[in-house]
Amino acid sequence: SLYKLMSDRLSSSYKTRPFGLPHEERWKNRGMVLLLSMFINLSPLNPEYDKFRNGRERPDQEVLIQQLRRGETVLMALTPLIKRISSMPTDIYTNAENANAIRIDSAHSTASTTTSTWPSWRKRNGVPGETAPSPADLWAAILVAVTYRQFIAEVVEALMHEIDPGMDVKGFLIRIGDPAQRFREGEDDGIREKMRRLLDPEYDRL
Repeated sequence: SLYKLMSDRLSSSYKTRPFGLPHEERWKNRGMVLLLSMFINLSPLNPEYDKFRNGRERPDQEVLIQQLRRGETVLMALTPLIKRISSMPTDIYTNAENANAIRIDSAHSTASTTTSTWPSWRKRNGVPGETAPSPADLWAAILVAVTYRQFIAEVVEALMHEIDPGMDVKGFLIRIGDPAQRFREGEDDGIREKMRRLLDPEYDRL
């Protein structure tokens, strides 16, 4: 499933992370993985939610995949280093269950040609508009982050700025990634609830 794909990609990315980093960078990387894991678990495709559906079917993941394919935004200014994601090898997005290739056709080759719906990105880059990101936009960004390590920091920063535009994201990541500090009491629940409203607006109907 798409949920399992994202979980596996994140796990693989963490296992192959660079070692020998200074403490702050190590905790920052760990903090990013903790947050992305939290966000992925909020997916409406997470089988843990089936117990709350009262017999209703799980959302069709093919619909979400089609939304990702049709998306015309990437949510953050991707650097010129990335090529259009649709030209990447299809095995990156192979669905483990039915071997259908999952691609995101919304990434552009340069930041200057990338259009984002994220207000925070628009403000930083002088682009007018305050349109909120769609859930498909957000999931597309998460899928990019767990597949390409070089975009994890940018995606996580953009996600956290959707929750709190004034947040010192780096300091926050270092704190929650440091086993000696971690989340403050109730902090993770607050973040989870705010992000759930963005990632899965249908959740409250369960």
